[in-house]
Formats: sequence, structure tokens, C-alpha cells
Amino acid sequence: MKRREFIKAGAMLSAASVIAVPWASGLTIDGKVYKVGIIGYGDRGSGLHRILGEMPEKFQVVGICDNLDFRLEDAKKAHSGKSIKYYKDYRELVEQKDLDIVVVSTPLSFHYNHAKAALQAG
Repeated sequence: MKRREFIKAGAMLSAASVIAVPWASGLTIDGKVYKVGIIGYGDRGSGLHRILGEMPEKFQVVGICDNLDFRLEDAKKAHSGKSIKYYKDYRELVEQKDLDIVVVSTPLSFHYNHAKAALQAG
């Protein structure tokens, strides 16, 4: 099922607003490693990254976005040597072609714009 079809079916999860998830049970269907982008890298975003990192057979974080320079620098230091792209603008992250999942972990007042951009990017 393609992302847009899944989303049209009304499947958008919100805890930290996980967008474009091709499964709902937490287990991958086909053994694929899903590529994840994280928008917002404060306590919640970095915490979710740690959790996803405990399941490398299912998830690989390939993009991190935060508009605060110190958070991006901390992320770069913590994950040096990994093939992660870093962004200050969430619109650039959602255009990253290899994403399967976008995690929105920003303050609630920003979720709509971030989720909308991820959905429109497909």
C-alpha cells in the first residue's frame, strides 16, 4: 500500500504524530528496514531516536530536523559516522526521497504544518 493510499484511509497515528506508517502493529510486514525522518530533536525526538535505534532490524533514522542549532550539533556529535542528513527546515526533510516514515516531535502547535508537509510530500 502506498503512503498516500494509507493516509487516505485515515491512518495517521499521533503520540508524537507518526506520519506515513505502512503498518500499525509495530512490526514490519516484509522484513524491510524502514527509513525514518524526525522533525523536532528535543527530549521527545532524541528519545524516540534512541528507541528506534534499539530496533535496527526494523528502523533506520536517515534524517533529523530541528530549527535550533545546538540540537542539530548535539545530534551530529551523538551520531557521527552514520548516514544521517541534518536539516534546519522541516520542508527540506520531508522532501528527502528515501523516507518511509516521518516522526513529528515538535510542540503541538506546529504538528499541523509539519504533518501536512509530510503528507503533501508523499
